[in-house]
Amino acid sequence: AMIARMTDALPSDDRVRVAVFPHYTSNPYTTRLIEELNDRGYDARGLKASKSIGQELLRSFRPHVAHVQWVEKQMVRATAEETRRTAARFLWQVRALRLLGVKVVWTLHNLASHDSPDPELEREVTNRFAGRVDAAIAHCGRAANLATERFASLRTKPTTIAMHPGYVGVYGEAPSQAEARAKLSLDEGVPVVLSLGQIRSNKGLDALVREFVKLRGAGAGEARLLIAGSG
Repeated sequence: AMIARMTDALPSDDRVRVAVFPHYTSNPYTTRLIEELNDRGYDARGLKASKSIGQELLRSFRPHVAHVQWVEKQMVRATAEETRRTAARFLWQVRALRLLGVKVVWTLHNLASHDSPDPELEREVTNRFAGRVDAAIAHCGRAANLATERFASLRTKPTTIAMHPGYVGVYGEAPSQAEARAKLSLDEGVPVVLSLGQIRSNKGLDALVREFVKLRGAGAGEARLLIAGSG
């Protein structure tokens, strides 16, 4: 609906072109987004992360809308110097796109990186980016409120709520509980605690392990802890 409002001045026979950036094939989110937009009549395409977003967009196809995801990954680097340099290049490219008439939409996945080396600098460059977008999308009202509190530049931008999609069916048909337990060599009836997701320092897995040890010491001796994911 937001994209339709921003592009309603286009001729009715002109199919709205949407570039989804960056498009990570390992994450179903952008794949589902592109499929949904195409189902609704847009010409949506994914663009992989690149140092030259503007050139890549204009070389691949001239979009009417650039839909930016995970903006922190485009600007935040290991050092302050690298972050300032990378952010300046990215922000210049975003400004160039807008000068060419491309509308910029930002989906607010995270308020900040999970492991930012310089949170204040990240907040500064993200606020500058927020000032360059035409509109934003949040996954819930609370996220939208937190974002406008954190980024002053976003307060004058139209923000739409769009629930995060489900991934049912994306990874194939789920096995039955009995099949899953057999594959993992878990006896029937044994309590299982599962931690599923990225294995990173910010996920609190150390606290999970400590609490699980306490749980087993308190009488749940047969319980099993499964930690599954990528690092």
